[in-house]
Amino acid sequence: MVSPWVARATARVLPSANGHETMRDSSLFELYRYLLGVVVCTYVVVRAVSFIWRWQIDSGEADRPEALIRRYLVTVLLRTRVRRYWFELAQIVTLAGILVAVIQQHD
Repeated sequence: MVSPWVARATARVLPSANGHETMRDSSLFELYRYLLGVVVCTYVVVRAVSFIWRWQIDSGEADRPEALIRRYLVTVLLRTRVRRYWFELAQIVTLAGILVAVIQQHD
């Protein structure tokens, strides 16, 4: 039995005779694509958290020059001003919105 979330994510929306949309036409490829996306996203999150965790542990045990450089990098990253990069962030948000609109129109 397929869970409702997988069925919803893998089903195509088809118009029915009465005008309401139905969720019927799911294929094995769409299930594979959905499961692959879940697995890859989970893997990336686990690897990123693991890297950050190791980096924090290693920075605590490093020699004095390495620890100073790591602390400086963390300080610089935390002090980065969003106003300085507002245009790039606006472009990213706009392109992400366009991508979502295109995907919705495609379905």
